[in-house]
Amino acid sequence: MTNILIVDDHTDSALMLSKMLSCARGEYDIVTSGSCREAIAAVQKRRFNLLLCDIGLPDGDGCGLLKEVLAMYPIPAIAITGYDSPDDLQLYRQAGFKDHVVKPFALKAILKSIDRVIAAFEENAVID
Repeated sequence: MTNILIVDDHTDSALMLSKMLSCARGEYDIVTSGSCREAIAAVQKRRFNLLLCDIGLPDGDGCGLLKEVLAMYPIPAIAITGYDSPDDLQLYRQAGFKDHVVKPFALKAILKSIDRVIAAFEENAVID
């Protein structure tokens, strides 16, 4: 089972993405949150295998959130955003995002990104 945290301040978007992913693949256990604060609380309660994160959040941004989460444990992350200039993409990579998907996106695009990011993370994972 892949535990996914979706962080998006637009509740309908987060719920729609959650439903789309659940319908497409039954092996996802998905939690949604609408802010950095909620996301940090969720990450402190349980370990996730993937973070799907909007960049613009009401109490911070996805880059700062990812840095906080990565300080707790390693996690692959995908930025879900409407901002995709070369400078934006460089900022996402520097923050630790392994990929990005531009809104609006097709289900096929997000599934492909998820597969690619999780596979790369698992290949590079250090076994304790």
